[in-house]
Amino acid sequence: MEIALNTPVVTLIPGAHASWEAEAGPGELVEIARTADRLGFGYLTCSERIAVAAGTAAHGTRFYDPAPTFGFLAAHTGRIRFLTYALGLGNHHPLALAKRYGTLDLLTGGRVVLGLGLGAVPAELELLGAQPRGRGARADDALRALRTALGSDGPVDHGGEHYAFGGAVVDPSGSGRRPPLWIAGGPRSLRRALALGDGWMPAFTVPPAELARLLTGLERPPGFTVVLPVLPPVDPMRDPRGARTALEARAAAGADVAVVSVVHGSLAEYLDQLDALSRLVPESVAAAPAR
Repeated sequence: MEIALNTPVVTLIPGAHASWEAEAGPGELVEIARTADRLGFGYLTCSERIAVAAGTAAHGTRFYDPAPTFGFLAAHTGRIRFLTYALGLGNHHPLALAKRYGTLDLLTGGRVVLGLGLGAVPAELELLGAQPRGRGARADDALRALRTALGSDGPVDHGGEHYAFGGAVVDPSGSGRRPPLWIAGGPRSLRRALALGDGWMPAFTVPPAELARLLTGLERPPGFTVVLPVLPPVDPMRDPRGARTALEARAAAGADVAVVSVVHGSLAEYLDQLDALSRLVPESVAAAPAR
């Protein structure tokens, strides 16, 4: 099992972020990325909310855009991969996603993994001119179109109900292979992930018993990745046994990748926690080839 880190600074959720993150910026992110890269962690994450509706601002307003954030951090790292956790399919045309993240994948040497969801906040979809109703059908069509365009090496065609194009050339569209598509969402998203994706990222709100039911005996296609969150944040310096137990529980549940946050009150403590985590579970953070 590999470890993906919930990257600090790039998202500020009230009650969940440390006070130092509010004033942090590029310099702190570079320190975090370089440390995570050196210690062998698998992924850095970045979520997406393009514009936050005033009525939902209680859930946080700071969300760095993943593409430029990852492009910046890639220039300071050598091997760690970059996971969007997650992009809203309803926020983008699939050709725009293919061009933006295909270019990023090329520039990073194939280190991009696209986590993709429906776009969960209806008020924010409306800000962007998208319709919340029918999100599932549009997402399925967008995924088919994205699979066609991303990683393509010539003109591509797609004739869907919501997205249609012919003779489209997206160049660059990747580093020579299509970046993996990991589908985020609730229990129903597993079916979408198996049909149209390369992995599944269940929402943190899915109860453990429901996860166990869904994953027990699941026949996964070759290379299919299950990504499970570890909650609450672990404290490997002060409670190594608890941190190890939390990770082992995710592995036992069927995770190929565990998304981890650590307890911290400063940048220095965060970096120390990463070091403790890497020494606590070296087998979990060993580098592995991109899927």
